[in-house]
Amino acid sequence: MNVKDLDNVDPETRAQVISDVRKALPEKISDYCSETDIWRFSVARQLDVQKSKEMIEGWYEWRMKENIDDLRVPQPENDYSIPYPIRGYSHLCDSNLTPGKDIEESLLRMDSKFGGGCYHKVDKKGHPVYIDRMGYYDIKGIPATCTIEELTHCHFLLQEFALKSIMKSCSKDSGQEISKQTVIFDLKGVGIKAMYWPALTMLKDMLKYDQLYFPESMYKTFFVNVPSIFVTLWNIIKNWLDPRVLSKIEVCGKRFTPILLEHIDADNLPSFLGGNCCCEHIPGGCVPSPNKNLYTFDKNITSDLPHKSSLSYENFTHSYTYTTPTNFDLPETKPKKSSGWFTKTDSPKPLVDRYVILTFSTSSGRGIVVECMWKPAGSESIGAEPELLYPERMFESQRAPVILEIKLPKDKPIGEMIINFRLPRADEGASPLPSVEESKHEISLEYSVKMEAELISEYGLTPVNRNFDAK
Repeated sequence: MNVKDLDNVDPETRAQVISDVRKALPEKISDYCSETDIWRFSVARQLDVQKSKEMIEGWYEWRMKENIDDLRVPQPENDYSIPYPIRGYSHLCDSNLTPGKDIEESLLRMDSKFGGGCYHKVDKKGHPVYIDRMGYYDIKGIPATCTIEELTHCHFLLQEFALKSIMKSCSKDSGQEISKQTVIFDLKGVGIKAMYWPALTMLKDMLKYDQLYFPESMYKTFFVNVPSIFVTLWNIIKNWLDPRVLSKIEVCGKRFTPILLEHIDADNLPSFLGGNCCCEHIPGGCVPSPNKNLYTFDKNITSDLPHKSSLSYENFTHSYTYTTPTNFDLPETKPKKSSGWFTKTDSPKPLVDRYVILTFSTSSGRGIVVECMWKPAGSESIGAEPELLYPERMFESQRAPVILEIKLPKDKPIGEMIINFRLPRADEGASPLPSVEESKHEISLEYSVKMEAELISEYGLTPVNRNFDAK
């Protein structure tokens, strides 16, 4: 099948095609469709008016049957929980997936088997970049853990989230309509287990739904860190893809960084893919992976928040001082007796990273801004000012609980951490400002502050593997 080049159609042709398809549609469906909707389906059917009409009618029937418009898609004007990790979008704060009020148990269960994915900033043309670490999936665990109905329901929510929230934010930031995404599939770690047929059958169904109901939502796709087994896998998968979709896919092998940097700025590309970005301000970094044993899924952590305070637009700040334990096994160098001419010393134990886990949630409002200062033990005697440990950053804690990992200084991990909370200013965040009546209501803040080692011991968690990423 010959595929027309429809990426640079002139405005007049586009307008005429949209008009022709709209006239062919029943009035009810035509009124439901935006111009972008009609154009996406028209391009998917190579501008054939009759085929485009039939595809749109099938899409509309599916949306009504599955109640797609009732999915709880987070947007600035609501407080629905973020269903997937996101980084770098001005109309939604950076977030991880945590057990929020709108997050179904099946989503947490499925995500625990995924290799790790994230909507991470934008490419050079303003498209959001979706990164998926396919090499770290628990392939056999997915069909054993969830049904195809649960998987597709989750997938539909994430696709709607991308179209209605992520791309909407990118459109406002770039000043142009953004309706597609750039995708990077990192295949590092993919092996023979990827040939597990029950999982491939689920993938086949997902691809079918994407091409029927979310066509033309991909700008470009890159497969990187491609292993030899991928040739066999790709020979199966490519038969499930439309020719126009195939034309946008690039298999990059191992030397992929220069190719990615042609399309994505280094500051927007994660370091494990050859860029400069690390996203150290949030657990999991640029692309959090459940294989790092992230504990953001644990409901006990986010429900057991012992410290409580009330904030308002008159009393909009709150501070708490946390004193670290003093029984750390700190490294020290001790002289070692020697019978020779020289006295030897033992090598000091290596310094280790220690983290304070800050978990917080707000009952309503537009989110909260957090800052952490640090006063090392003994600094009071010399009158030193607290050091900035975690700079101010806003989180939409009204959507779902937020978990942060605050790294203590390696050489002075004993002291006091001053945690400052405040309500956001009018120029911070994208959520609508409260009405006069709403601004009178108090906002409940609940939070917990614990050493990571204490948290792991209390809930029987597996330690986080922070050495997981390797370039």
